[in-house]
Formats: sequence, C-alpha cells, structure tokens
Amino acid sequence: MKDIPSDLSDKLAIACIPKRAKPNDVLVNKKKMKLRDLPTGSLIGTSSLRRAIQIMRKRSDLNIKPIRGNVETRVNKSVIGDFDAVVLAEAGLTRLNMRDVIAERFSIKDFLPSPGQGAIAIVCRSDDLDLIKILRSIEDPYSRAEIDAERSLLTKIQGGCRFPVGTCAITEYESSKITLYATVFSADGTESIEIKETGSKRDPNKLGIKAADLLLKAGAMKLAEGWRDAVEAWNSK
Repeated sequence: MKDIPSDLSDKLAIACIPKRAKPNDVLVNKKKMKLRDLPTGSLIGTSSLRRAIQIMRKRSDLNIKPIRGNVETRVNKSVIGDFDAVVLAEAGLTRLNMRDVIAERFSIKDFLPSPGQGAIAIVCRSDDLDLIKILRSIEDPYSRAEIDAERSLLTKIQGGCRFPVGTCAITEYESSKITLYATVFSADGTESIEIKETGSKRDPNKLGIKAADLLLKAGAMKLAEGWRDAVEAWNSK
C-alpha cells in the first residue's frame, strides 16, 4: 500500500484492503540490542530518510546510512556485520517468517511509519465493477478506514510540495473512532510538528483532511523547505 502513489490515476481504483498487519518499524541487530543500548558510533542502515531522521532525533551519536536490497539482504547485512543494526517494517519480516530477528519494536506514537505501512492494496481498473465487487468481499473495513485517513492526509499535505510524512491511524474497535497520528520534520531533523486527531470510522477522509489542515496551519510547508535537496543527497549516498 505505501508504494502506491497518492495521485493514483482515475482509471485505477484501490479495490480492496485486506486486514492490515502491524504498521510498526522495528530494529534488527545480531546482538538483539535496543536502540538506546547501541554503542556510540554504531552504523545503522535504513532505506528511508524519514526513519533516519527519527533515529537521529533519538540518538544523534549514531552513524546512519542508506541500505539497499530486499528484506533478506538488509537483515543479512546486520548479521554479517556490514551494519550494526538496520531498521525495517515489521510487516515485511512477519510475512517472510523472520520475526525472530526483531530486537525492538518502535511505538507508532513516537516513531511514526510511512502512510499505508503494513497494509496490502489490491488495485484494478476503476471501471471493472464486477471485479471490484468480488474483491470487496475480502476487505477489512477497519483497515480501509485507517488507510483512507492516512492517504487523505498525505494527498493534501503533499499537494504543493513532496516530502516525507510519518502518519498512522489506529481504530478503536469498540467505539469505531479513529485516532490519527502525524509528524513532519525539517530536512535537518532539528524541528518537527506533531499532531493527534480523532474522528469517525464512517468518514476517514474528513479526519485525514482535518489533520493535514492542522499540520499546514502549524507551519508544515515551512519545514518542507530543503527537503528536495536532502532527499537527493540521501539517495546519492
């Protein structure tokens, strides 16, 4: 889900979102050490600048660099010592039966994942109504509501400038309320804006737009300055 662009073509539809896996990011290392216990100067690998900044804000004494390859390759690089630890999505490890390598699961309340993380989306032609009807039969309505809230926020916040946004919606099953957490950072990681907003499962798009408005009002676009250069520099490492 998180790899599907927010400006998806009108000719395509996200027809189905099955039950979402845990959206958390996790730390993996051979010694099973938590982030706070890693020695100063430890080399941490991540494919995401969003993750890198959140790690840096918690441990500015660590050395954070991009890591390439699929999940197994990245895990193996921490095992053989190319990196002292790597940060990955828990969902990917779970689906590959590799949860045993997890040293620490980060709370989404203080280490926000990418929008849509942990969810699988089935996309088809928007005019194929028969197929959409079939796919909707395996959809999880709570996961759909969470994803709709996150993507609505992402679409609005990135309307004028694309930069990393950490966000995650959590459904309260008993009340059908959704709590949406979101954070944006400055390119150097020194500043951040964090919001928490609650809305109804029946109108997740409204919740996402409201949360985006709060971020924008608090100065999110100002923090967006410098992100283009920061992302290019990160990707070139």
